[in-house]
Amino acid sequence: MPTSVTPITTEVLGVPTGSDHLISQILPAISVIDVSTFRVNSPDNVFSFKGVAGTTCRLGLFACSNGSLERAAVLVLPPTGTVDRIVLGISHGFAQNAHIYRELGWTNPRSRPLLERVLLAHVVNRWGPQVLAGKTRTGLFHVIRGAPPELGPFASNGRFVCDCLEKVAELTRDAFRFDHVEAFTFSSGIFDFNSFVGAVSGCLNLEAVYNLDPAAGIACAQPRGARRRQFLTGMTTRSRPAGFEYLPLPRWRNEFSYGRIPDAFQYLHNHCIPNYALHLGLQL
Repeated sequence: MPTSVTPITTEVLGVPTGSDHLISQILPAISVIDVSTFRVNSPDNVFSFKGVAGTTCRLGLFACSNGSLERAAVLVLPPTGTVDRIVLGISHGFAQNAHIYRELGWTNPRSRPLLERVLLAHVVNRWGPQVLAGKTRTGLFHVIRGAPPELGPFASNGRFVCDCLEKVAELTRDAFRFDHVEAFTFSSGIFDFNSFVGAVSGCLNLEAVYNLDPAAGIACAQPRGARRRQFLTGMTTRSRPAGFEYLPLPRWRNEFSYGRIPDAFQYLHNHCIPNYALHLGLQL
């Protein structure tokens, strides 16, 4: 079935867009790991942090369908200029918190409570600022999961993903290109990330993949010629598989919440990794 893409920013957020179907959105100031103090594969290395000022971005919501399944996606771009690099975002799985996402209406891909929750918690306050602070002329295309099958048509159809990017680029009046593509996942997102990567690497120039504290320490696929950056805290698996940068508790001693969140899993897996690891990977 043919791919269709519909702008839904005004439908969801209730604010008008320009002819490019985008709005201006404030992104908060964030703290990032100072990469000049980071030592790869150095378990005794305690790194430092620095601040990144808040900024604005261009943002749009789009409903993407293959005729039978539909999912929404969020596009985040720098405030001006044409982007030539896109980071594809595949979040943690929603089924592990089904009681939360069910209440948000996850069976409806255009559910306003669901999209508002993901937009604020996952994009505006987490991944979006890290991507824009990580590399110049780079944007984020973040897929919003729904009820199982969570990724819907994005799960394993690379041609569909490419068609969506082409149609969204056209709708935004060519505000971005995807000459260079990178992709990341977090936590339980690894369970469908590898099939996603395998599918898109056949039609997109996938140059880097980032695997952030994956469930069970599962390694992510590495397309030929692509960089791979993988991080583990020790909270999702007791093993220390090869190919990962190990980020246990002592390395975070300079982080501002260190010692304030007593539960190690909540601190490392749910605070440190989602707030810092993507930006770190983009820098290494």
